[in-house]
Formats: sequence, structure tokens, C-alpha cells
Amino acid sequence: MFKLGSITIIVGLALAASSKAAVYINDDFNTFANGNLVGQNGWNQLGVSSTLPLQVNNGVVVIPGAQTADNQDAWKNIDSGIPQPASGTTTIYAAFSLAVQSAPAVPGSFASPSYFVALTTAINGLGFANFRVTAEDNGGGTYILGARVTGQGTDPFTFGGALTYGVTNEVVIEANLVAGTSGASMRLFINPVDTSSPYLTHPMGAGASNPTGIGSFNLSQFGSATVGNSGVTIDHLVVADTFGEAVPEPATAVLVGMSLAAALVLRRRQRA
Repeated sequence: MFKLGSITIIVGLALAASSKAAVYINDDFNTFANGNLVGQNGWNQLGVSSTLPLQVNNGVVVIPGAQTADNQDAWKNIDSGIPQPASGTTTIYAAFSLAVQSAPAVPGSFASPSYFVALTTAINGLGFANFRVTAEDNGGGTYILGARVTGQGTDPFTFGGALTYGVTNEVVIEANLVAGTSGASMRLFINPVDTSSPYLTHPMGAGASNPTGIGSFNLSQFGSATVGNSGVTIDHLVVADTFGEAVPEPATAVLVGMSLAAALVLRRRQRA
């Protein structure tokens, strides 16, 4: 039979494991005011283009699709930046709720799809946009998500399976920084409970260069005559150094909740 001390130890261990992780961004856009995203809670304009400002509308960030010009992009720093490791691998997770309303048809009117989120090399939105995510029309009311580590031509997008337009999914980026000049990788997860079943896995293409760090999370509205822009809404962004912080594990949450409930029952019995 559990004693109160045993329950306290279990809760303590669960909380201690959680406390070791770092959360760099935790933005629930439901707490933002309707209107321009830039200027709220550390979000800043990237570059000089300020046309079609990114908007927060009833708790979601809106990127309208079918754009044919380079409109406002935005960034928010990930702490003071995550450097490329001298050895081994450093993994960062970025999780957000995503609904896609429209995506470019490729091939079709556009030669390639544009990314709408990325992790940029340096803080303040500087450097190269890496760990990119895009969407492409798949026909029949569905689309597919794609990912690539860099924007270099030798590292083309890898695409996953069909997803339904207008449905909100929890998307998790796993960005793997590795030592050396090559070998970085990324994975995407859709509505995951753990990392056992990725939606797609993307090894960096041969000839592409490893990212030298991760400094900020970027939202992009780039479009042109040949690059198609996706229409999406994004909510509740979390960037962390563990999957469990980006997407709290149900088992841990249940364990802590049950332990706390049992502790309260025991205390009541002892007082009685």
C-alpha cells in the first residue's frame, strides 16, 4: 500500500524530470490582442517588407494564401540562440496547432511551394531560414506537408501523407543540429503522443551544409510568380528542448494527477 511519502516521491520525480527541460517560446495566441502580430510579446518584423502585416484573429495567427508578392515575415527569438554542437546532436522541438486552408498546386501555377514556418540560424531573425515546413495541394480536398533542413537546392522537400483542409492538427518539428558540415535532419509529427511514428523523416540532402545554430522561430509570407504561398492559421506555439515539454506526455500528466489525488485522500483520512 502506498504511503504519503511514496506518493510525494513519485510526484517529485515526475516534476524534477520536467524541470530539467527548457521552454524557449510558449505563446498561446488566445492571449494576444486582435490585430498586428508584430509588436506583441516579442514578435518582430523580419526584413523590410511590412505589407500585408501578419494578423492575430480570435486567437490564431493568420497567413493568407495565394500571395504573389513578398509580404511581412516575423520572428521571435529562441532564448539567446542554440549553437551547433561541437560533437553529437542537439535536438529542438517546435509544436503548434495548424489548420491549412489552401496550398499551391505543384506542378501547376507555381514552380515550388514556399515555407510558412522555419527556424532561423541566428537570433533576431538573422542568418538562413532552416528546418522549413511547407504545404502542397494533393487534390480531392487534401494537402501534404513537406519539410527540409535548408533552402539549398541540393536539399529538396520531403513530403508526407494526405491531410484534410480546414482540420486543425498538432504539428511538431524535430530539428536535429549535428556537429560537422553535413548530416543534419528533421522529422515532422502529426498529433503525436510520442516520437515513435513520424509523419515524415527528412535527412539533409547530399551537398547541403549543416545549420550552424537555431536562433529564432520565423513565420513567412513569401510568395511570387513562381513560388506559391499557403493559407494557414497557427495557434499555441511551443519551442522546447524536449518532446515532453513541447507536447506534454499524457502518461506523465496522468501519473502526477493520480498521485496528487491519492495524496489528498490520504491526508484527509489521516486528519479524520
